[in-house]
Amino acid sequence: MIENSIQQFRAKRRSASQRVNTGDATKQRLGLAQRELARSENETSRALERAGEAQEAQYNPADSINSWADSIDSLRAERASREQSTTGALDTSPINSGTSGSRRPATRFEEGQGRPGGAGGRAGAEEYLGRSLSDVEWDQLLRTTYSESSSNPNEQAAVMSVILNRVNSGRWGETVTSVIQAPNQFQAVTGTANDPGPSRMYRAFNNNGEDLSKFESTITPLLSNYTEQNWLNFTAANRAAYGEGTNVNFLDDLTAAQDSMQIGQTMFGTM
Repeated sequence: MIENSIQQFRAKRRSASQRVNTGDATKQRLGLAQRELARSENETSRALERAGEAQEAQYNPADSINSWADSIDSLRAERASREQSTTGALDTSPINSGTSGSRRPATRFEEGQGRPGGAGGRAGAEEYLGRSLSDVEWDQLLRTTYSESSSNPNEQAAVMSVILNRVNSGRWGETVTSVIQAPNQFQAVTGTANDPGPSRMYRAFNNNGEDLSKFESTITPLLSNYTEQNWLNFTAANRAAYGEGTNVNFLDDLTAAQDSMQIGQTMFGTM
């Protein structure tokens, strides 16, 4: 009896010991897994930090600025090729005059050099023309000038003077409407065979707001600076402005013409 009790006690102790050993092994395996997980998380964190440092090292503000500048230059070149003035240069048959580079204009105006000397607003344009303008003519004169020149006030005034000189000459008609709609003359108005007008800038002119105010106060008073020149032609001074359907040789011919002059981005003269 006593011997049986001793054997039962020993059996229970062995069973308890086995359970303890099994629990310890389980705990050991769990601890090992947790340590592996923690090590993996640390390695992942360090890898992300290294990637972030590498990305920061690759970023160069100067490169971004240069990239933005290149994009802006590309947009400007595209706009120049489509909307800069090419009056008289829309003949698709080139003029091989051989005058390229033979001379440059003797005079070049820069923005701000002109001095207002005449009346401002619509009255200034009518004073230069020598007669009144209809509402339609005035609107068309503003839109054509705006779309055929850069923002240089002297250049804009000179473009307006050419349009009014053409009205007075009668060669292209006796109204602003007939002059600006004459075939192959004002690209911003009639466009080209491949890109019919009017251009976006022609349509965008605000004849009731800031654009009109600037022309009335700044542009039309400068018309008196160009009374004696009596120019009948102008064309883009930037050769990149001449796309398909235009004649870049016209720039060479106009540059070689007597009393030609570059103002802003446009070449002026009489052919």
